[in-house]
Amino acid sequence: MTDRAKILIVDDDPLNIRNAVRILKENYDVTYATSGEKALELLEKDIPHLILLDLHMPGMNGFEVLENMKNQEKLQDIPVIFLTADSNQSTEVQGLLAGARDFIAKPFMDEIVKQRVKNILELDLLQKQLKEEVARQTQKAEERRKQMEEMSFQTVQALAGAIDAKDRYTKGHSARVAEYSVLIARELGWDKERIDKLRYAALLHDVGKIGIPDAVLNKPGRLSDIEFGIIKSHTTTGCEILSNISTVGDAVDVARHHHERFDGTGYPDRLSEHSISEMARIVCIADAYDAMNSKRIYRNSLPEEVIRAELVRGRKTQFDPEVLDVFLRLFDEDKLQQTKEKFRDDVNDNSTIIRRLFKSVYDSGFSNQIDSLTGLPLRHSGEAMIREKLPERDGALLLIDVDNLKKLNDLYGHKAGDDLLRHVGQFIADLPDIAGMFRAGGDEFVVFTNRSSDDDVMKIIDSLHASMEQLRKDNSIFKYNTLSCGVAMTTTTTLLEDAYSQADKALYYAKKNGKDGYHFYQKELAGRLPDSHADLDAMVKAFSVAGDYKGAMSVDSREFVRLFEYVKSMQKRYENNVHLVMITMDVGSESSIPMEKITEGVEAMGDSIRRTIRKVDIFTMYSSMQYLIILFGSKDEEVDRIVDRIFSNFYKTYSERRLELSYAVEKINA
Repeated sequence: MTDRAKILIVDDDPLNIRNAVRILKENYDVTYATSGEKALELLEKDIPHLILLDLHMPGMNGFEVLENMKNQEKLQDIPVIFLTADSNQSTEVQGLLAGARDFIAKPFMDEIVKQRVKNILELDLLQKQLKEEVARQTQKAEERRKQMEEMSFQTVQALAGAIDAKDRYTKGHSARVAEYSVLIARELGWDKERIDKLRYAALLHDVGKIGIPDAVLNKPGRLSDIEFGIIKSHTTTGCEILSNISTVGDAVDVARHHHERFDGTGYPDRLSEHSISEMARIVCIADAYDAMNSKRIYRNSLPEEVIRAELVRGRKTQFDPEVLDVFLRLFDEDKLQQTKEKFRDDVNDNSTIIRRLFKSVYDSGFSNQIDSLTGLPLRHSGEAMIREKLPERDGALLLIDVDNLKKLNDLYGHKAGDDLLRHVGQFIADLPDIAGMFRAGGDEFVVFTNRSSDDDVMKIIDSLHASMEQLRKDNSIFKYNTLSCGVAMTTTTTLLEDAYSQADKALYYAKKNGKDGYHFYQKELAGRLPDSHADLDAMVKAFSVAGDYKGAMSVDSREFVRLFEYVKSMQKRYENNVHLVMITMDVGSESSIPMEKITEGVEAMGDSIRRTIRKVDIFTMYSSMQYLIILFGSKDEEVDRIVDRIFSNFYKTYSERRLELSYAVEKINA
């Protein structure tokens, strides 16, 4: 022991006290009391490490002093050695039962006193250290348990968010259903442990939707019987997914049975009444309420009075009447609306939870995952890097595609393709102000920058194109290869999945307008806007020189030329007119139209042309916003009427009036 231990000697015989002090004073700080009462007074002021206590004293004896100590929390753990001249074995047994650690017989023998005092003090110190270590380890274990519990809950939340993200109209659905379910359970008087199990189960109730095709899940119109059957399968799929995970317990049952009905007409097992678990009956109501109270792709959220009426109508048929009555009470007390508002931001922006989850994955070692070909991070580590940087400030996500990589591989072998990808990886690695990057796979790369202005992003794009152009000049085998880029501007609340989807749509438009280009999502078209007259003039000139035309979208020009030559031969043979018509859709300089609406417009125009022109006429898409039509045999005065009918049919199916339509006509002479 580094510090001198304090020992209190309690004995009514002064000679015994002098001997004990003499034996121990060299190694310990020794005090004494001549009675039990005086000993307790001293203990009020100072706590010793050990007490040598005489059993037989006038007044309060040793047993009484020890009993008094055991009744005081601050004194009960002080080790005690009884001092006695009594050789009766029953006395020793009584003393040990009372709580004494050892006995020392009188008269004292120096070495026995020293050794027994040393042993007791060392044993007491060891016990205290062991107790402290047990407490520390218990605390650590509890902290680890809480961390694992939190991580498990966050993982479940993130998974639920990923499921809901399959449909942008259902963001936060699983978390709200979980919270509504918890509110019902509390009203029913459930304990915390059971409520926690319900929360997990409700969060995962739709996990089976992860296996439903997006085209079916997000279909705006009425589902066919086959499609509805696919939707219904999410209950059994969810059950299968969760059945091999022992930690989710009741979630398996809830995933399978939350669409069972109280009257037995639900699915998948047609259970009824109390053969449906109470958890599934609760989630059934919470799920139905949130579905009605949320916007869907095919409708807006329903008014509250309509929702309540629908819930009441489902009493005893779809819903357990007892559980429904509890839910309606919560509804009438406005507690459900409070919960929806509370979770609107937290869940619709699942980014906090998901980022935290992916950050822990990233910190655990994914940062070492590097693509051996390009030297850039692989998808997992790159995404983790970007997720961490997204909330820090506004920026831009660039999706970069290497054009004509397959052509390079076919002409010069895959080694040439690998060389090109290595060069592109180096171009990206050399870019300034890049907060994250990775190779998305194949010929696609993702770059995230904290630059938040269009001009700054354009500098990055220009740098990439300049590097690529120099490579093409230096090595002729890359002459067909260019870079196309789609850009999504981000804010601190943007999810990576949303930014990636937007950049992907922008990339699609960039490539439709001709490779080696770029496009900003929901921005005006990059570069020159389409012009019907200019583009049609270029098309006519291109047709006049077979094989020289480099068509939009890199379409094989010879196909257009053969088509043109065929039409010209028909014109000579039958002396029919041939007109080329270029129709252009323009977003306008003062208008901002969502990309989805532009896509709808382009498709609607194609349908309108197909329904208006004759079978002998031919049309094709010239660019992402233009169509080229060959009218065969139409009179000059009929061409304008044909275009008017195309435009009229277009507006019958497409209500967005911000798209500006124009056209140009060129008559082809034989």
